[in-house]
Amino acid sequence: MTKKLVEQNIDISRKRMNLDTLDLVQFHWWEYQNKNYLDALNYMAELQSEGKIKHLALTNFDTEHLKIIIESGINIVSNQMQFSLIDRCPLVEMVNFCQKHNIKLLAYGILCGGLLSEKYLDSSEPQNRNLDTVSLRKYKNMVDMWGG
Repeated sequence: MTKKLVEQNIDISRKRMNLDTLDLVQFHWWEYQNKNYLDALNYMAELQSEGKIKHLALTNFDTEHLKIIIESGINIVSNQMQFSLIDRCPLVEMVNFCQKHNIKLLAYGILCGGLLSEKYLDSSEPQNRNLDTVSLRKYKNMVDMWGG
């Protein structure tokens, strides 16, 4: 991970959107064992101080790694993550940590892809083969895994 690589990718987005400054960059990382996410975020923080990025945000970071980022001195404004009546994991630690550090949570999946909507009230349990979107199938699998 180099600053040049990060800056090139930020510049691609700035050019595509015809902007001098990106209002918000949401960053996601798959493999926490690879610590390059901290380098990437530090480089983005440098680009932020240079005026190329206004705000830094995360997507699907857990509390442990969000703490590491904050302790590294990187200012994060939000973390987008799955949060619903079915998946209440953010209530364990994330909500309190974010409140303490003035980080907003952007919840997705709050209606489980539509499973928690009027369409499924007073009807029999839908079968995966009858669900017509990837999102519905994903959340139905989660509901099944977490107890029906």
